[in-house]
Amino acid sequence: MRAYRAALAAAMAWTMILAGTHAATAAQVYVVHGIPGQDVGAPAALPVDVCLAGGVLVGNLTGVTFGQIAGPLELPAGRYDLEVRLTGGAPCSGPLAVANTVYAALGENLTVVAHLSEQGSPALTKFVNDLRPLGADRARLVVRHGAALPAVRVAVRSPRSVELTDDVTSGTQTSALTRRAGEYRISAFTGSLLHPALQLTASLDAGTAYFAYAVGSRENRTLALVVQAIPVP
Repeated sequence: MRAYRAALAAAMAWTMILAGTHAATAAQVYVVHGIPGQDVGAPAALPVDVCLAGGVLVGNLTGVTFGQIAGPLELPAGRYDLEVRLTGGAPCSGPLAVANTVYAALGENLTVVAHLSEQGSPALTKFVNDLRPLGADRARLVVRHGAALPAVRVAVRSPRSVELTDDVTSGTQTSALTRRAGEYRISAFTGSLLHPALQLTASLDAGTAYFAYAVGSRENRTLALVVQAIPVP
């Protein structure tokens, strides 16, 4: 009986070690669909499948539409050859829209965004989500450029203050801004600071990190801000 109990205890301990190892090596992955269908000659929703090269569906990410934020998926750390394909027939059987190789690091929290480059071509970009602890009554805001626009400057306004970022190019992001929870107007400018290319009023809650994606194109009047909110542990 003692031998049986010892063996059972060892098995349980080994199971716990394996579970802990998996948790430590997994990455939390979100996917944002930021390509309006009008910009590629398709219906506005532009449903897509998110796949691995070779036709393997990632999670249940089929029929993802413009503006949708999917996830988080828990994936082992490593290299992923991702493809975004137009939804049609069997999953991952539609025409290829865009592809890229993404690396997920140990314990990383990341978002992969399908968006337009400055020139208007489809792109697939990885961003790492800053989820560092926040102080009391504080929120974090990061603006990410994924639109068919040249470099933009971002203004973040409240009734008490305004902050203007440096130029941000397509596929990059602003530095993280930590602000008191409340209502803010977020504006992106490509030239004159009198006429924003796009803007949004958002209420930022304490203990939350916000990632705002500038997407679409000015030419087709599809510019928009898609906001992802992730609670900070």
